[in-house]
Amino acid sequence: MKSESSRACYVAGTRREAATCRWATPTLFLDAPYWFAAEETPWSCARDGVRCLADTTADCRFCAHWQVAARPAEASRAPVA
Repeated sequence: MKSESSRACYVAGTRREAATCRWATPTLFLDAPYWFAAEETPWSCARDGVRCLADTTADCRFCAHWQVAARPAEASRAPVA
C-alpha cells in the first residue's frame, strides 16, 4: 500500500513534477535571455502569468497550481480558435 505522501504525488496516474506540469517549460526552449540560464535552472514556471526560472523542481510536487500538461495526442485534438 502506498503511503499518503507518495499518493499525493499522483493525479490520475501522472506523477506531479515539472516534466508533467502544464505551467513548466524547459528553460532551454525559451527565448533569450532565459535560455542562457538553462544549465543552472533547467525548468521555468509560468503559473502566475509571469515566466520565472525555477531553482529547484522539488516544490512542484506540492504546488497548488500544478495541472497535468496536455499530452501530444490530446493537444492535436484541441479545437482551433
